Amino acid sequence: MKLKGKKAVITGASRSIGRAIAVAFAKQGADVLITYRSNEKGALETVSEIQKLNQSGKAIHSDFSHSEGVITFFDKALEFLGCIDILVNCAGEYDTTSFLELDRAKFELLLKVGVSAPMQLTQLIAQHMIQRKVAGSIINISSISGNRPYPNRVAHSTAKAALNMLTQSTALELAEYNIRVNAIAPGATPYNNDIDPNLLKGIPMKRPGLPEDQANAAVFLASEESSWMTGQIMVVDGGQSLSF
Repeated sequence: MKLKGKKAVITGASRSIGRAIAVAFAKQGADVLITYRSNEKGALETVSEIQKLNQSGKAIHSDFSHSEGVITFFDKALEFLGCIDILVNCAGEYDTTSFLELDRAKFELLLKVGVSAPMQLTQLIAQHMIQRKVAGSIINISSISGNRPYPNRVAHSTAKAALNMLTQSTALELAEYNIRVNAIAPGATPYNNDIDPNLLKGIPMKRPGLPEDQANAAVFLASEESSWMTGQIMVVDGGQSLSF
């Protein structure tokens, strides 16, 4: 197993990509702590799947829209896991409001949850990894919307573009401590298999992404197989970002 004995934190894992990553990590031998904000039922289902694989799992309710919520979660994570080898920043808000209708509060919420919280949690966990001399892997879940603009995605795209730069900047500073930081940029990966047929036409591989497609990439980035990769934005989109 590629992650045997590892301790992983995955934020926002009550469904879809976050859940798929949590289960994939457990299949590879990792104990997994996840967070959720509103979907307690989904979070508990994720934990149940982890435990069925004979790995330790726990879900913690967290509000990452403010600094105190991040600190409280970090303390609880250390209490449960003891040590953290892997962090996946998957929690985030999504918005499709057109720019002229977008209010500042919504815009700032996406930046708080999608950029400020990952920055703070990465900092706390990196400090822990350095103290414990852990060769850690940190993975940010970005989006192809962070690489190019799409209509009605101003807040979402801005947050993901900032997350990409956060990934590369922290990778540069943490490399000397043998802590790797990479990101995954998914294309259209609907959590309920419902996708606009018009969008499907723009995907060269002619199918939407599956949460497992992103989970497979996360396992690779968390494992020793990617031990010489850092600061990379791995696009997993079936060629969608190539289509204009």
